[in-house]
Amino acid sequence: MESHSIEVLNLKQLSDSVTERYKNFIVEKTNNNCLRMSVNQGLYDWHVHDNSDELFIVIEGELRVELRDTRVFILKPFDCLMVPKGTVHRTSSETRTVNLVFESIDMKTHFLKTIN
Repeated sequence: MESHSIEVLNLKQLSDSVTERYKNFIVEKTNNNCLRMSVNQGLYDWHVHDNSDELFIVIEGELRVELRDTRVFILKPFDCLMVPKGTVHRTSSETRTVNLVFESIDMKTHFLKTIN
């Protein structure tokens, strides 16, 4: 049995420690899922996850989530959006944005070549 320490993690301190334009990392694991933090500015390519939904929660900045079916969602702090598995999407942000993502630990990402 794997031992797990019990400790408080401060999400603001974690996000403030990131200096890169893009960094995506696991904050914590629970059961077969994980909480990721993504600090980003710019465009992330079109992709799909065949084996996991993604629940986005913005905590700083503004995240644009585009779906291949042409829907666009603009998430501001404390907004959340669930993107079902199998949905082609991409994200972008004009300014530094911090978002949390709940997803399966074994999620697979498949990038698409070109979509207009």
